[in-house]
Amino acid sequence: GTLPFEGGENNSLTGYKKIQQHTLPKSFLQQFFTAEELNTKTPLTPAQISKVRHDKKPVFYLLAVHSGERLCREDADDVSGYFEDLSRFMNIHFRKTILRDNDFNVKTVTKTIQVLTPGNNDIVVFTYSGHGFSYIEDEQYKFPQLALWHGESPKKDFIRVNTINLEEIYKMILAKKARLSIVTGDCCNSYIEMRRQHTEP
Repeated sequence: GTLPFEGGENNSLTGYKKIQQHTLPKSFLQQFFTAEELNTKTPLTPAQISKVRHDKKPVFYLLAVHSGERLCREDADDVSGYFEDLSRFMNIHFRKTILRDNDFNVKTVTKTIQVLTPGNNDIVVFTYSGHGFSYIEDEQYKFPQLALWHGESPKKDFIRVNTINLEEIYKMILAKKARLSIVTGDCCNSYIEMRRQHTEP
């Protein structure tokens, strides 16, 4: 195939260059094709791509993360029920993932987001219900740290390893390029008497 690389006056073509399919970077192809289309063993024809996109309905993804407290469980159940009703009203498929108990940790939450593959016409909602805080004098983030552990926090190093900021979650989900991305946190955002970076020996 060929791609124009120069344009003259009145958008006239003044040059071209030859390209090979295997030389196209994935980041370029992702602007025009879904992950499913790019991962097929045999290339789809334009007619097949058009049919797949026409037949594929949007999907509503809900990722709800909550701690073990009763009010947090109830909060997650209420939110989940609300969005499930909303997806039914919109007549689109609903996929729910709830992380709690042993899955209530930074590693599982980030991994679950990383493997999420929404299409460019899908909806992704992330909700958190649990404990939260902000580091004192922390100008990096305005939103709360999510305290992703059960029970007491024994040491400062433990706290740093087992938290993630709500804004970091938002950026990870936004990078998925769904049609609509919503991130909410039902938690405190009060300061704790420690800074983000531990500088003491």
